[in-house]
Amino acid sequence: MYMISNPGAWVFVVAVLLYYLFAKKPWQEGFLVLLAIGLCILICDQLSSHLAKPLFARPRPTHTEGIENLIHVVYNYMGGPYGFFSGHASNFFACATILALTVRRFTHSLILYLLVFLVAYSRMYLGVHYLSDILTGMFIGISVGVGIHYLKEYLRKHISPLCYKSSKDIFQAEYKVWLISLIAFLPILISYSWQVARIIKRLG
Repeated sequence: MYMISNPGAWVFVVAVLLYYLFAKKPWQEGFLVLLAIGLCILICDQLSSHLAKPLFARPRPTHTEGIENLIHVVYNYMGGPYGFFSGHASNFFACATILALTVRRFTHSLILYLLVFLVAYSRMYLGVHYLSDILTGMFIGISVGVGIHYLKEYLRKHISPLCYKSSKDIFQAEYKVWLISLIAFLPILISYSWQVARIIKRLG
């Protein structure tokens, strides 16, 4: 679970995503999706780390007096002092929403949301978030993703040479490569997490 919420574990997915966004498509289409994802991360990070956490100042389970010793801490990871709301949940759900609304394929959306749900669950497994932190982060992430998607579609009408086509039609190119990569990523990630856990346990 530790590796699932580690950004480094997602390098493979990011690399394939970059290929998918720009392969056999006008560069403006891929650029707009990347811009939308960047805006989602920026907004969610600001809302979580710089607004909600200092404002509500609710300690994480790992920093809550009276229960911190009851929490199952993984690899001594305890996170920062405050946990409301989850930046991981908001960021990942916002990005998944952008991609789901762009591609508009049921199977694609299902796999995407399954992956980001596992990220959200991993934050509770690690003991650094309450369920309410996660649910709030999910709601805010999806809301931000929907809002940024409509902004992206507005810009698309002005800069894309294929604006008369739907995003769904344009992102058919190399869709199978992207989908297969997502499907393959989950067992690879779980296997990698298990191997890392074994190595660390032996070293310990």
